[in-house]
Amino acid sequence: MKQSRLHIVLLLLLLLILLPALLYTGYEFSRLNEAEQTLSMVYEQQLDAVLFSVNQYALDITGSWFADIQDALRRGDGETITGSALSVILQGQTPMRTLSLHDSAGTRIAAAAAPAQRSFLGRLTDSLAARVTLRSLLLRFREEEYLKIEPMLVPDDSARARLCLTAVILTADGTGLFAVISLESREFISRVIG
Repeated sequence: MKQSRLHIVLLLLLLLILLPALLYTGYEFSRLNEAEQTLSMVYEQQLDAVLFSVNQYALDITGSWFADIQDALRRGDGETITGSALSVILQGQTPMRTLSLHDSAGTRIAAAAAPAQRSFLGRLTDSLAARVTLRSLLLRFREEEYLKIEPMLVPDDSARARLCLTAVILTADGTGLFAVISLESREFISRVIG
């Protein structure tokens, strides 16, 4: 009997010591989980802010490229758009591989490209001509005087897709043309954004 009472007393003492410790441990684990969730949320918000800033910077850079193209065309008479005029712009921008201008149907009017990139221009023209929805969307934005830049993936010689940026620019006489810039994505990231 004494032994059974001793077991009961020891069991009660053990419960009095372990039960609060177990409850406290559970409480701390729940607080730790809440802290991890808070840190995760803060990290996601910071990541969103950084990505927004990088995207905004990239948009500013590419927007300035399209503005340079438009300014160069407006300095001319709007009728004599040549590949050599585009070549001057292309040479100043390292990640650009090709630069082309197209009419509202997607037909290429003028283009500039390094010799190794010229075969890509045909696929680019075909791709733009086939994207009626994209062309009409960009024209609608331009009618509202908004320069909308849209990405377009076009297969290249290595069967990979190359990033092309497309926007509608205005010539000196107000004609809307599609300007398409193909980029070397890695070079754009490392040299322009990096």
